[in-house]
Amino acid sequence: MKDKLPDAVASVVEREMRSAYPNPDPLAALEELAKKLDRTHPGAAASLREGLAETLTHRLNVPPTVARKLHSTNPIESMIEICRDHAGMVEARKQFRRVNGHLHMNALRAALDEYVAASVTPPRYSSQKEVAA
Repeated sequence: MKDKLPDAVASVVEREMRSAYPNPDPLAALEELAKKLDRTHPGAAASLREGLAETLTHRLNVPPTVARKLHSTNPIESMIEICRDHAGMVEARKQFRRVNGHLHMNALRAALDEYVAASVTPPRYSSQKEVAA
């Protein structure tokens, strides 16, 4: 998104985005920022809205160490780059390091399961009724 904004505007928008995250409803604050950008920088507004759908961490209530890592695509991009430089995942894994907050992955999994169950899965669904095919 920063590449769609002049430097002076990008720094202001970045500051506003950072200040939105501690809000009780960060998604609403970010949508408000996108509305402001619509008038002067519609490309940046569209880019910001694309990222809103991916801003799950605020709804999940995960530990801060995990949330910080989920705010960035850096871990994924790093993995892709390492895989490009090597013969694939088996060789690349030798260079992987643990992500800060890796001890909280169970909390992340539980939060994701709860989020999916509440927003995607029909109320009559029961995982205990599943049968192996």
